[in-house]
Amino acid sequence: MLVGSHLHKRKRISIRSASLLVESGVIDRVMKWATAALAVALFLAGCSQDGPHLQVVGDQSVALNLAVSDVGANQPYAFGSIMLCVSSPATARITNVAVDQAQGGIRVDAFAVRPNPLTRQQEGLGGQREALIDYSSTFAPNSAQFISGVCQSSSSAIASGDTADISELGVQVSWDGFGRYAGGHALDITYEIAGTEQTLRLNYGIWLCAVTCPPDLNHTKSLASQ
Repeated sequence: MLVGSHLHKRKRISIRSASLLVESGVIDRVMKWATAALAVALFLAGCSQDGPHLQVVGDQSVALNLAVSDVGANQPYAFGSIMLCVSSPATARITNVAVDQAQGGIRVDAFAVRPNPLTRQQEGLGGQREALIDYSSTFAPNSAQFISGVCQSSSSAIASGDTADISELGVQVSWDGFGRYAGGHALDITYEIAGTEQTLRLNYGIWLCAVTCPPDLNHTKSLASQ
């Protein structure tokens, strides 16, 4: 359900976007749906460019916007099911994850990658009100984060789950509690590969709200003309 574009190319893939409004009491049900939807995505997203680069596995037609209600100041919130791979044989080292054009006091406190959990009969991270390291020891945010699995070119391989080489990215955020909410509509993933630094922008929005998130964060926006 994600779309990625590399910033230095300034290219956008035409997509539609859909959003999830997550309120306390229904978060597990909603995020299980999001995890499953991401897991069965049939296409590789990413723009055309020379040399090896990081790509996201996802449906090219939809971007995810996750709004989480009733999040207190400094309370950790971890989300994932962001499946990544490299376009050709190489190793990418993720050096930073940031909320793009962040609004309010949201911050990325930790990030980590782990082998594709779906090939181990496990669920993707989805969304959890806890730190990455508390969710699973398979996430090690204090270590270097490398991705070397080459993207599958076959949509049938992705659909069948035969994608052991890809990695799941987990991100942990929190906010300072000032105002009604904080967040942004995309994530910027900075990484090093083949001696160069690149940034992958994902249309994966995250919003943390003090009480019930306002309806305008749960919007659908067509990007077809962009």
